[in-house]
Amino acid sequence: SSSAASDVYKRQRELGEKLSAQVDKKEASLLNPIREKIRKTIGQVAKAHGIANVVDAGAVVFGGKDLTEEVIAAVAQGK
Repeated sequence: SSSAASDVYKRQRELGEKLSAQVDKKEASLLNPIREKIRKTIGQVAKAHGIANVVDAGAVVFGGKDLTEEVIAAVAQGK
């Protein structure tokens, strides 16, 4: 009986891992095009401002130009 319970637990774990992998794959297939669109838009907005490098706002200690709202607006407009 202990072996049967162990087999059930093992099967549940395998199914959980398989489901998790399927969810991860689906999530990537849905989010990657959105992420790519955002990256492309960041590049376009930065270029329009003559900015060669863009970093995450959390990495900036002082100065810089925050492009966040402009990028959000451009993505929302489908540019």
